[in-house]
Amino acid sequence: SLSRPMKRGGPFSGRKAIGNRLREAKQNAKRLLDSGVLLAAGTDAPYPGVFQGEGIHRELELLVEA
Repeated sequence: SLSRPMKRGGPFSGRKAIGNRLREAKQNAKRLLDSGVLLAAGTDAPYPGVFQGEGIHRELELLVEA
């Protein structure tokens, strides 16, 4: 319920969950590419604490790995 405060953690927290999400995202990127979908990377909004354009390099690395 929205009236209760959120608990820290949950199904999307922790190293294992983050690793699972990253692995799944890579698999999905590969499926999309294999299906003929054009994948693109962009830097429209940086993450907090990351300089504009810095994150694009990691994003491209992850797409190549996929």
